[in-house]
Amino acid sequence: MFRKLLKYDIKSIANIWLIMSATVLAMSVFAGFCVKDIIINTNNPDYFPWSVIGVMITYIAYIAFGIITSILVYLRFYKNFFSDEGYLTFTLPVKRSHLLLSKLINSLIWSAMTFIVLLIGVIIVLAISPDPEGLANQSLLSSIIRSIGTFANEYFSFSGNWMLIPYAIETIVALILLSASSYLYMYFCITVASVIAKKHKILVAIAMVYGSSIVISFLQVILSISLPFWMISATGAMSNIPSPSNFELLGLVFLGLLLVCVIVGLVFWLMWTITLHCIERKLNLA
Repeated sequence: MFRKLLKYDIKSIANIWLIMSATVLAMSVFAGFCVKDIIINTNNPDYFPWSVIGVMITYIAYIAFGIITSILVYLRFYKNFFSDEGYLTFTLPVKRSHLLLSKLINSLIWSAMTFIVLLIGVIIVLAISPDPEGLANQSLLSSIIRSIGTFANEYFSFSGNWMLIPYAIETIVALILLSASSYLYMYFCITVASVIAKKHKILVAIAMVYGSSIVISFLQVILSISLPFWMISATGAMSNIPSPSNFELLGLVFLGLLLVCVIVGLVFWLMWTITLHCIERKLNLA
């Protein structure tokens, strides 16, 4: 039953998403030739950069693609749970935790697919665009790949090959947790708003999101103001401590990434518990 739920969640977005992804890829080809035109005419004083407008339009299309994909996922969650469809959804012979999990996996799938399409689009632009500082007939993509290879060699000489796997695992886990938490937070806001508000549930959910964003922004401002003082204090306290070795630095980075995974994981678990509790105990579909 869970597979059927996930299948229907994916199909509900697939048609619109495929049209958007094809449009984005086509615009990437267009943007690649625009960037090529800009680079070729860099030193032409009579050139009016119409191609800049094309690049800007493509950039806006990239942003819109990601935003619309997220909106489609959120609308699927709201309509399937809290609109008239909710009466049918919650009569299905399946646990409500599976319903929520299906929506979350659906969001992660489309998030990953959107990222892949955007990455392919950027690769297309770079492959078409010439490198203004490189060799003849060399693209920006070739130059970037060469730079990545140089960085990889320096990294391996600094850390050794054995450190690549744990860092890669931690990075992937952190990205998955962050992405899942961001979608789950929206589901959390929609669910809580649907519990506490009889009308205008979407407006209440949007108010919760913006309200929390304001609080987080305020905390970030406080942190950015106080951070220099912390750094000065830490520098003074650590002035007598010997400089760490490469191995110790990599260990600190590894522990830092692990701490991020643990904190985000705990936040994810808390939001999941509250959201599921609201759906199972507090939701009134009458």
